[in-house]
Amino acid sequence: MTHGHSLSWTFNSLGLASMLLLAGVSKYGIAAGRCPKPSKSAPPVRLLIVTGGHQYEPSEFFAAFNAMPNIRYQHVLMMEGKPVAVPVGGVGQYDVVLFYDMEPKTITPEWRSLLERGKGFVFLHHALGSFPESPEFKAIVGGHANFSEGPQPGVPNSSYHENQLQHYSIVDHQHPATCGISDFDMTDEAYDNIDLGPAAHVLMKSDFPKLSPAVAWTWSYAQKRVLYLEPGHGSLGLPSDHGPTAYQNESFRQVLNRGILWAAGRL
Repeated sequence: MTHGHSLSWTFNSLGLASMLLLAGVSKYGIAAGRCPKPSKSAPPVRLLIVTGGHQYEPSEFFAAFNAMPNIRYQHVLMMEGKPVAVPVGGVGQYDVVLFYDMEPKTITPEWRSLLERGKGFVFLHHALGSFPESPEFKAIVGGHANFSEGPQPGVPNSSYHENQLQHYSIVDHQHPATCGISDFDMTDEAYDNIDLGPAAHVLMKSDFPKLSPAVAWTWSYAQKRVLYLEPGHGSLGLPSDHGPTAYQNESFRQVLNRGILWAAGRL
Protein backbone atom coordinates (compact mmCIF):
# COMPACT_ATOMS: atom_id res chain seq x y z
CA MET A 1 0.00 0.00 0.00
CA THR A 2 2.80 2.37 0.92
CA HIS A 3 4.64 1.44 -2.25
CA GLY A 4 1.55 2.25 -4.32
CA HIS A 5 1.21 5.69 -2.70
CA SER A 6 4.89 6.30 -3.44
CA LEU A 7 4.41 5.49 -7.12
CA SER A 8 1.33 7.68 -7.23
CA TRP A 9 3.20 10.59 -5.59
CA THR A 10 6.10 10.18 -8.02
CA PHE A 11 3.77 10.15 -11.00
CA ASN A 12 1.86 13.16 -9.75
CA SER A 13 5.08 15.04 -9.06
CA LEU A 14 6.41 14.28 -12.52
CA GLY A 15 3.11 15.26 -14.01
CA LEU A 16 3.09 18.54 -12.10
CA ALA A 17 6.68 19.22 -13.12
CA SER A 18 5.80 18.57 -16.75
CA MET A 19 2.81 20.89 -16.56
CA LEU A 20 4.91 23.60 -14.96
CA LEU A 21 7.54 23.17 -17.67
CA LEU A 22 4.90 23.43 -20.37
CA ALA A 23 3.52 26.53 -18.64
CA GLY A 24 6.96 28.11 -18.72
CA VAL A 25 7.60 27.92 -14.96
CA SER A 26 11.17 27.23 -13.88
CA LYS A 27 12.20 25.04 -10.98
CA TYR A 28 12.56 28.26 -8.96
CA GLY A 29 8.87 29.08 -9.32
CA ILE A 30 9.36 31.95 -11.79
CA ALA A 31 7.28 31.81 -14.95
CA ALA A 32 9.21 32.34 -18.15
CA GLY A 33 8.46 35.75 -19.56
CA ARG A 34 7.16 37.06 -16.25
CA CYS A 35 10.38 38.77 -15.20
CA PRO A 36 10.17 42.58 -15.32
CA LYS A 37 10.94 44.10 -18.69
CA PRO A 38 11.69 47.68 -19.67
CA SER A 39 8.93 49.63 -21.34
CA LYS A 40 9.01 49.28 -25.11
CA SER A 41 8.38 53.01 -25.40
CA ALA A 42 11.32 53.92 -23.13
CA PRO A 43 14.38 55.40 -24.87
CA PRO A 44 17.66 53.44 -24.70
CA VAL A 45 19.61 53.70 -21.45
CA ARG A 46 22.34 56.33 -21.62
CA LEU A 47 25.46 54.53 -20.40
CA LEU A 48 28.92 55.93 -19.68
CA ILE A 49 31.66 53.28 -19.64
CA VAL A 50 34.80 54.17 -17.68
CA THR A 51 38.02 52.25 -18.30
CA GLY A 52 41.65 52.71 -17.33
CA GLY A 53 44.39 51.38 -15.09
CA HIS A 54 43.95 47.72 -16.08
CA GLN A 55 44.40 45.86 -19.35
CA TYR A 56 41.46 44.21 -21.09
CA GLU A 57 40.46 42.94 -24.53
CA PRO A 58 38.44 45.86 -25.95
CA SER A 59 36.91 44.20 -29.01
CA GLU A 60 35.07 41.49 -27.06
CA PHE A 61 34.28 43.88 -24.21
CA PHE A 62 32.58 46.52 -26.33
CA ALA A 63 30.96 43.88 -28.55
CA ALA A 64 28.89 42.83 -25.54
CA PHE A 65 27.48 46.35 -25.17
CA ASN A 66 27.02 46.80 -28.91
CA ALA A 67 24.74 43.76 -28.82
CA MET A 68 22.43 45.31 -26.21
CA PRO A 69 19.62 47.02 -28.16
CA ASN A 70 18.35 48.90 -25.12
CA ILE A 71 21.50 50.92 -24.33
CA ARG A 72 23.61 53.62 -26.00
CA TYR A 73 27.04 54.16 -24.53
CA GLN A 74 29.91 56.59 -24.50
CA HIS A 75 33.41 55.86 -23.26
CA VAL A 76 35.83 57.69 -20.97
CA LEU A 77 39.43 56.58 -20.51
CA MET A 78 41.00 57.41 -17.14
CA MET A 79 44.62 57.43 -16.05
CA GLU A 80 45.43 57.69 -12.34
CA GLY A 81 41.93 58.94 -11.64
CA LYS A 82 41.93 61.63 -14.33
CA PRO A 83 40.26 61.53 -17.77
CA VAL A 84 42.63 61.39 -20.73
CA ALA A 85 40.05 60.66 -23.44
CA VAL A 86 36.41 61.74 -23.37
CA PRO A 87 33.51 61.59 -25.87
CA VAL A 88 33.20 64.28 -28.52
CA GLY A 89 31.35 67.12 -26.85
CA GLY A 90 32.48 66.16 -23.37
CA VAL A 91 30.91 64.11 -20.60
CA GLY A 92 27.18 64.60 -20.09
CA GLN A 93 24.51 63.17 -17.84
CA TYR A 94 23.79 59.46 -17.94
CA ASP A 95 21.30 56.96 -16.64
CA VAL A 96 24.15 54.65 -15.57
CA VAL A 97 27.90 54.99 -15.18
CA LEU A 98 29.71 51.65 -15.52
CA PHE A 99 33.18 51.51 -13.98
CA TYR A 100 35.60 49.01 -15.52
CA ASP A 101 38.65 50.91 -14.34
CA MET A 102 41.18 50.18 -11.61
CA GLU A 103 42.50 53.37 -10.09
CA PRO A 104 45.54 53.72 -7.79
CA LYS A 105 45.99 55.49 -4.46
CA THR A 106 43.12 57.73 -3.35
CA ILE A 107 39.88 58.98 -4.89
CA THR A 108 40.47 62.00 -7.12
CA PRO A 109 38.10 64.94 -7.61
CA GLU A 110 37.88 64.10 -11.32
CA TRP A 111 36.79 60.51 -10.63
CA ARG A 112 34.38 61.61 -7.91
CA SER A 113 32.73 63.99 -10.37
CA LEU A 114 31.68 60.96 -12.45
CA LEU A 115 29.45 59.89 -9.56
CA GLU A 116 27.43 63.03 -10.17
CA ARG A 117 26.92 62.09 -13.83
CA GLY A 118 24.82 58.97 -13.30
CA LYS A 119 21.48 58.04 -11.79
CA GLY A 120 22.88 54.58 -11.00
CA PHE A 121 26.18 52.72 -11.11
CA VAL A 122 27.61 49.36 -12.17
CA PHE A 123 31.07 48.35 -10.96
CA LEU A 124 32.57 45.53 -12.97
CA HIS A 125 35.32 43.03 -12.16
CA HIS A 126 38.66 44.73 -11.33
CA ALA A 127 36.94 48.02 -10.49
CA LEU A 128 36.57 46.55 -6.99
CA GLY A 129 40.29 47.10 -6.49
CA SER A 130 40.26 50.83 -7.23
CA PHE A 131 41.60 53.38 -4.76
CA PRO A 132 43.08 50.98 -2.18
CA GLU A 133 44.10 53.95 0.00
CA SER A 134 40.52 55.28 0.24
CA PRO A 135 38.40 53.35 2.77
CA GLU A 136 35.46 55.46 1.58
CA PHE A 137 35.41 53.45 -1.65
CA LYS A 138 33.67 50.59 0.16
CA ALA A 139 30.79 52.92 1.05
CA ILE A 140 30.36 53.66 -2.66
CA VAL A 141 30.53 50.11 -4.03
CA GLY A 142 29.49 47.99 -1.04
CA GLY A 143 32.81 46.17 -1.04
CA HIS A 144 36.52 46.70 -1.60
CA ALA A 145 39.62 44.75 -2.59
CA ASN A 146 43.31 45.48 -2.18
CA PHE A 147 45.43 44.03 -4.96
CA SER A 148 48.34 46.40 -4.31
CA GLU A 149 51.64 45.09 -2.99
CA GLY A 150 51.44 46.61 0.47
CA PRO A 151 48.78 46.44 3.20
CA GLN A 152 46.15 49.17 3.40
CA PRO A 153 44.27 50.12 6.58
CA GLY A 154 40.71 48.86 6.52
CA VAL A 155 41.09 46.84 3.30
CA PRO A 156 42.08 43.14 3.35
CA ASN A 157 44.98 41.88 1.27
CA SER A 158 43.09 40.36 -1.63
CA SER A 159 44.28 37.86 -4.24
CA TYR A 160 43.28 36.97 -7.78
CA HIS A 161 43.26 33.57 -9.48
CA GLU A 162 43.25 33.50 -13.27
CA ASN A 163 41.54 31.05 -15.60
CA GLN A 164 39.24 29.42 -13.03
CA LEU A 165 36.32 27.29 -14.20
CA GLN A 166 33.57 28.27 -11.76
CA HIS A 167 29.96 27.35 -11.07
CA TYR A 168 27.90 30.48 -10.52
CA SER A 169 24.81 30.07 -8.35
CA ILE A 170 21.99 32.59 -8.41
CA VAL A 171 21.11 33.45 -4.82
CA ASP A 172 18.18 35.78 -5.48
CA HIS A 173 16.00 34.61 -8.36
CA GLN A 174 13.45 37.34 -7.67
CA HIS A 175 15.73 40.31 -8.18
CA PRO A 176 15.26 42.04 -11.55
CA ALA A 177 18.96 41.69 -12.45
CA THR A 178 18.99 37.90 -11.98
CA CYS A 179 15.34 37.04 -12.63
CA GLY A 180 15.03 34.22 -15.15
CA ILE A 181 18.76 33.39 -15.04
CA SER A 182 19.70 29.80 -14.19
CA ASP A 183 22.95 28.75 -12.53
CA PHE A 184 25.79 28.52 -15.05
CA ASP A 185 29.44 27.54 -15.48
CA MET A 186 32.08 29.87 -16.84
CA THR A 187 35.84 30.37 -16.87
CA ASP A 188 36.83 33.68 -15.34
CA GLU A 189 39.28 35.24 -12.92
CA ALA A 190 38.33 34.66 -9.27
CA TYR A 191 39.02 36.95 -6.34
CA ASP A 192 39.73 35.96 -2.76
CA ASN A 193 39.54 37.77 0.57
CA ILE A 194 37.54 40.82 -0.48
CA ASP A 195 35.77 43.10 1.96
CA LEU A 196 31.97 42.96 1.59
CA GLY A 197 29.66 45.29 3.47
CA PRO A 198 27.16 43.50 5.74
CA ALA A 199 24.28 45.44 4.18
CA ALA A 200 25.14 44.31 0.64
CA HIS A 201 22.38 42.26 -0.98
CA VAL A 202 24.04 39.21 -2.56
CA LEU A 203 22.65 38.09 -5.92
CA MET A 204 25.15 35.46 -7.03
CA LYS A 205 27.91 33.26 -5.59
CA SER A 206 30.80 31.22 -7.00
CA ASP A 207 31.95 27.75 -5.92
CA PHE A 208 35.59 28.80 -6.15
CA PRO A 209 37.08 27.66 -2.80
CA LYS A 210 37.68 31.06 -1.31
CA LEU A 211 36.89 33.26 1.66
CA SER A 212 34.54 35.46 -0.36
CA PRO A 213 31.98 33.45 -2.36
CA ALA A 214 29.76 36.44 -3.19
CA VAL A 215 30.39 37.60 -6.76
CA ALA A 216 27.42 39.90 -7.40
CA TRP A 217 25.54 42.23 -5.09
CA THR A 218 23.43 45.36 -4.97
CA TRP A 219 24.07 48.41 -2.85
CA SER A 220 22.88 51.99 -2.43
CA TYR A 221 25.03 55.09 -2.54
CA ALA A 222 23.68 58.65 -2.30
CA GLN A 223 20.20 57.17 -2.82
CA LYS A 224 21.33 55.74 -6.16
CA ARG A 225 21.30 52.10 -7.21
CA VAL A 226 24.63 50.27 -7.30
CA LEU A 227 25.42 46.85 -8.76
CA TYR A 228 28.75 45.02 -8.53
CA LEU A 229 29.65 42.04 -10.76
CA GLU A 230 32.92 40.22 -10.10
CA PRO A 231 33.10 38.19 -13.36
CA GLY A 232 34.25 40.08 -16.42
CA HIS A 233 37.96 39.41 -16.96
CA GLY A 234 37.56 38.41 -20.59
CA SER A 235 40.07 36.54 -22.75
CA LEU A 236 43.17 38.66 -22.07
CA GLY A 237 46.02 36.43 -20.92
CA LEU A 238 44.04 33.20 -21.21
CA PRO A 239 45.20 30.21 -23.28
CA SER A 240 43.76 29.89 -26.79
CA ASP A 241 41.53 26.96 -25.73
CA HIS A 242 39.94 28.85 -22.82
CA GLY A 243 36.43 28.53 -24.23
CA PRO A 244 33.76 31.24 -23.98
CA THR A 245 34.69 34.15 -21.75
CA ALA A 246 32.28 36.24 -19.69
CA TYR A 247 31.56 38.53 -22.63
CA GLN A 248 30.69 35.55 -24.81
CA ASN A 249 28.60 33.81 -22.14
CA GLU A 250 24.89 34.40 -22.67
CA SER A 251 23.97 34.05 -18.98
CA PHE A 252 26.54 36.60 -17.86
CA ARG A 253 25.61 38.97 -20.65
CA GLN A 254 21.96 38.77 -19.56
CA VAL A 255 22.89 39.54 -15.94
CA LEU A 256 25.03 42.46 -17.11
CA ASN A 257 22.31 43.83 -19.38
CA ARG A 258 19.54 43.41 -16.82
CA GLY A 259 21.82 44.87 -14.14
CA ILE A 260 22.37 48.01 -16.22
CA LEU A 261 18.62 48.33 -16.77
CA TRP A 262 18.00 47.87 -13.03
CA ALA A 263 20.63 50.48 -12.09
CA ALA A 264 18.91 52.86 -14.51
CA GLY A 265 15.56 52.30 -12.79
CA ARG A 266 14.09 50.60 -15.87
CA LEU A 267 13.46 47.27 -14.08
